Amino acid sequence: LQDGQRKLCGFLQKQAGPLRAWKRRWFSYEQNQNQLFYFRSPQDVAPLGQIRLSGATFTCPSDLLPAHCASKLGLHHPEDRK
Repeated sequence: LQDGQRKLCGFLQKQAGPLRAWKRRWFSYEQNQNQLFYFRSPQDVAPLGQIRLSGATFTCPSDLLPAHCASKLGLHHPEDRK
């Protein structure tokens, strides 16, 4: 990182898979690419995937919260579901 530049990262719960199960993933925001990358753990080098933030729509459907979550944020990109 450059001097004075901070990295935004931490654990989040991600809903995925055919059963839409919740998985704990390590997320890292890359500002120069405007993407969130997610990993199984902070030590992983290769990401499991990425989420594009440019052009994405954010929602907060609080009625769909699982019991273990304090809040939920939905993220949808128009090019992800074709």
